[in-house]
Amino acid sequence: EEYDLKSRQRLYTFPREFAALGEPLLEAIEQIFLDSKFDATQLNNTLRGVFFTSAAQAQADAVADQLSIWQRFVRAIKTARGESSASLPHALPDGNRSYFLHDLLTQFIFREAHLVEPNLQWAWRYRLLRLGGHLLVLVLAFLLWQGMQTSQQTNGDYLNEISARATRLDGDVKAYTGKPAMAPVPALLDSA
Repeated sequence: EEYDLKSRQRLYTFPREFAALGEPLLEAIEQIFLDSKFDATQLNNTLRGVFFTSAAQAQADAVADQLSIWQRFVRAIKTARGESSASLPHALPDGNRSYFLHDLLTQFIFREAHLVEPNLQWAWRYRLLRLGGHLLVLVLAFLLWQGMQTSQQTNGDYLNEISARATRLDGDVKAYTGKPAMAPVPALLDSA
Protein backbone atom coordinates (compact mmCIF):
# COMPACT_ATOMS: atom_id res chain seq x y z
CA GLU A 1 0.00 0.00 0.00
CA GLU A 2 1.28 3.40 -0.97
CA TYR A 3 -0.57 6.38 0.52
CA ASP A 4 1.51 9.25 -0.81
CA LEU A 5 -0.23 10.71 -3.86
CA LYS A 6 3.00 11.45 -5.75
CA SER A 7 4.28 7.91 -5.14
CA ARG A 8 0.95 6.45 -6.27
CA GLN A 9 1.10 8.51 -9.45
CA ARG A 10 4.62 7.29 -10.20
CA LEU A 11 3.59 3.68 -9.51
CA TYR A 12 0.48 3.86 -11.74
CA THR A 13 2.30 2.73 -14.88
CA PHE A 14 4.56 0.28 -13.02
CA PRO A 15 2.65 -2.91 -14.02
CA ARG A 16 2.85 -2.00 -17.72
CA GLU A 17 6.50 -0.98 -17.44
CA PHE A 18 7.30 -4.20 -15.61
CA ALA A 19 5.41 -6.26 -18.20
CA ALA A 20 7.49 -4.59 -20.94
CA LEU A 21 10.58 -6.20 -19.38
CA GLY A 22 9.17 -9.69 -19.97
CA GLU A 23 10.22 -10.25 -23.57
CA PRO A 24 13.81 -8.94 -23.27
CA LEU A 25 14.18 -10.86 -20.00
CA LEU A 26 13.02 -14.11 -21.64
CA GLU A 27 15.47 -13.60 -24.51
CA ALA A 28 18.32 -13.02 -22.05
CA ILE A 29 17.40 -16.10 -20.00
CA GLU A 30 17.18 -18.24 -23.14
CA GLN A 31 20.65 -17.10 -24.17
CA ILE A 32 22.07 -17.74 -20.70
CA PHE A 33 20.61 -21.25 -20.49
CA LEU A 34 21.22 -22.10 -24.14
CA ASP A 35 22.19 -25.75 -24.53
CA SER A 36 25.68 -26.42 -25.76
CA LYS A 37 27.00 -29.58 -27.35
CA PHE A 38 30.32 -28.90 -25.62
CA ASP A 39 28.94 -28.86 -22.08
CA ALA A 40 27.28 -32.01 -20.78
CA THR A 41 27.87 -31.52 -17.07
CA GLN A 42 24.18 -31.39 -16.21
CA LEU A 43 21.16 -32.97 -17.86
CA ASN A 44 18.83 -30.03 -17.25
CA ASN A 45 19.73 -26.49 -16.30
CA THR A 46 17.72 -25.17 -13.41
CA LEU A 47 16.66 -21.57 -12.96
CA ARG A 48 15.98 -20.84 -9.28
CA GLY A 49 14.45 -17.45 -9.87
CA VAL A 50 14.91 -13.95 -11.18
CA PHE A 51 15.50 -11.20 -8.64
CA PHE A 52 14.75 -7.57 -9.42
CA THR A 53 16.79 -5.19 -7.31
CA SER A 54 18.28 -1.76 -7.60
CA ALA A 55 22.02 -1.29 -7.51
CA ALA A 56 21.86 2.50 -7.54
CA GLN A 57 18.82 4.50 -6.55
CA ALA A 58 18.52 7.93 -8.02
CA GLN A 59 15.62 10.27 -8.52
CA ALA A 60 15.73 9.55 -12.24
CA ASP A 61 13.26 7.00 -13.52
CA ALA A 62 14.43 4.27 -15.86
CA VAL A 63 11.64 3.40 -18.26
CA ALA A 64 11.49 -0.02 -19.87
CA ASP A 65 9.04 0.90 -22.64
CA GLN A 66 10.09 4.24 -24.11
CA LEU A 67 7.42 4.07 -26.82
CA SER A 68 4.35 3.77 -24.59
CA ILE A 69 1.69 6.45 -24.96
CA TRP A 70 2.30 7.75 -21.45
CA GLN A 71 6.06 8.11 -21.98
CA ARG A 72 5.54 9.93 -25.28
CA PHE A 73 3.04 12.22 -23.54
CA VAL A 74 5.50 12.98 -20.70
CA ARG A 75 8.29 13.71 -23.21
CA ALA A 76 6.02 16.02 -25.19
CA ILE A 77 5.11 17.99 -22.06
CA LYS A 78 8.75 18.26 -20.96
CA THR A 79 9.78 19.38 -24.44
CA ALA A 80 6.98 21.96 -24.50
CA ARG A 81 8.17 23.31 -21.14
CA GLY A 82 11.71 23.52 -22.48
CA GLU A 83 13.27 21.25 -19.87
CA SER A 84 16.84 20.14 -20.52
CA SER A 85 17.85 16.58 -21.40
CA ALA A 86 19.51 16.20 -17.98
CA SER A 87 16.09 15.89 -16.38
CA LEU A 88 15.00 13.20 -18.80
CA PRO A 89 14.60 9.65 -17.45
CA HIS A 90 18.18 8.57 -18.21
CA ALA A 91 19.91 11.01 -15.87
CA LEU A 92 22.64 9.29 -13.86
CA PRO A 93 22.80 9.59 -10.08
CA ASP A 94 25.17 12.20 -8.75
CA GLY A 95 27.54 11.90 -5.83
CA ASN A 96 28.91 8.78 -4.20
CA ARG A 97 25.62 7.14 -3.25
CA SER A 98 25.94 3.43 -3.76
CA TYR A 99 23.17 0.99 -2.95
CA PHE A 100 24.80 -2.37 -3.44
CA LEU A 101 22.74 -5.53 -3.64
CA HIS A 102 23.35 -6.27 0.03
CA ASP A 103 20.03 -7.93 0.84
CA LEU A 104 20.02 -10.09 -2.27
CA LEU A 105 23.56 -11.29 -1.65
CA THR A 106 23.28 -11.89 2.10
CA GLN A 107 19.73 -13.24 2.29
CA PHE A 108 19.59 -15.35 -0.87
CA ILE A 109 22.81 -15.88 -2.79
CA PHE A 110 25.19 -16.64 0.09
CA ARG A 111 22.61 -18.62 2.07
CA GLU A 112 21.84 -20.83 -0.93
CA ALA A 113 25.46 -21.27 -2.01
CA HIS A 114 25.24 -24.97 -1.19
CA LEU A 115 22.74 -25.38 -4.03
CA VAL A 116 25.33 -24.60 -6.68
CA GLU A 117 28.02 -26.93 -5.41
CA PRO A 118 28.78 -29.75 -7.80
CA ASN A 119 26.80 -32.89 -7.17
CA LEU A 120 29.58 -35.35 -6.44
CA GLN A 121 27.30 -38.35 -6.90
CA TRP A 122 26.37 -37.19 -10.42
CA ALA A 123 29.99 -36.38 -11.21
CA TRP A 124 31.08 -39.85 -10.07
CA ARG A 125 28.27 -41.42 -12.09
CA TYR A 126 29.22 -39.51 -15.26
CA ARG A 127 32.89 -40.38 -14.75
CA LEU A 128 31.98 -44.04 -14.31
CA LEU A 129 29.76 -43.97 -17.40
CA ARG A 130 32.53 -42.38 -19.48
CA LEU A 131 35.05 -44.93 -18.23
CA GLY A 132 32.63 -47.77 -18.98
CA GLY A 133 32.01 -46.37 -22.46
CA HIS A 134 35.73 -46.14 -23.19
CA LEU A 135 36.32 -49.66 -21.89
CA LEU A 136 33.44 -50.95 -24.02
CA VAL A 137 34.94 -49.31 -27.12
CA LEU A 138 38.35 -50.83 -26.33
CA VAL A 139 36.87 -54.31 -25.79
CA LEU A 140 34.88 -54.07 -29.03
CA ALA A 141 37.98 -52.90 -30.92
CA PHE A 142 40.02 -55.78 -29.46
CA LEU A 143 37.31 -58.31 -30.35
CA LEU A 144 37.11 -56.91 -33.87
CA TRP A 145 40.91 -57.11 -34.25
CA GLN A 146 40.94 -60.66 -32.86
CA GLY A 147 38.11 -61.68 -35.21
CA MET A 148 40.00 -60.27 -38.18
CA GLN A 149 43.18 -62.11 -37.15
CA THR A 150 41.27 -65.38 -36.71
CA SER A 151 39.56 -64.88 -40.06
CA GLN A 152 42.90 -64.24 -41.77
CA GLN A 153 44.43 -67.35 -40.17
CA THR A 154 41.44 -69.52 -41.08
CA ASN A 155 41.39 -68.21 -44.65
CA GLY A 156 45.14 -68.90 -44.95
CA ASP A 157 44.65 -72.48 -43.67
CA TYR A 158 41.75 -72.94 -46.09
CA LEU A 159 43.84 -71.71 -49.04
CA ASN A 160 46.70 -74.05 -48.04
CA GLU A 161 44.29 -77.00 -47.83
CA ILE A 162 42.78 -76.17 -51.24
CA SER A 163 46.26 -75.81 -52.73
CA ALA A 164 47.27 -79.25 -51.35
CA ARG A 165 44.06 -80.84 -52.67
CA ALA A 166 44.52 -79.20 -56.07
CA THR A 167 48.07 -80.56 -56.22
CA ARG A 168 46.85 -84.10 -55.32
CA LEU A 169 43.98 -83.85 -57.81
CA ASP A 170 46.41 -82.72 -60.51
CA GLY A 171 48.55 -85.80 -59.83
CA ASP A 172 45.50 -88.10 -59.87
CA VAL A 173 44.22 -86.61 -63.14
CA LYS A 174 47.65 -87.04 -64.76
CA ALA A 175 47.72 -90.67 -63.56
CA TYR A 176 44.20 -91.25 -64.94
CA THR A 177 44.99 -89.79 -68.35
CA GLY A 178 47.98 -92.13 -68.59
CA LYS A 179 45.76 -95.22 -68.37
CA PRO A 180 42.09 -94.44 -68.92
CA ALA A 181 39.66 -96.79 -67.14
CA MET A 182 36.15 -96.37 -65.71
CA ALA A 183 36.86 -97.78 -62.23
CA PRO A 184 38.90 -94.81 -60.82
CA VAL A 185 36.46 -92.13 -62.20
CA PRO A 186 34.10 -92.02 -59.16
CA ALA A 187 37.05 -91.70 -56.74
CA LEU A 188 38.56 -89.03 -58.96
CA LEU A 189 35.31 -87.03 -58.97
CA ASP A 190 34.95 -87.40 -55.19
CA SER A 191 38.45 -86.00 -54.63
CA ALA A 192 37.66 -83.02 -56.86
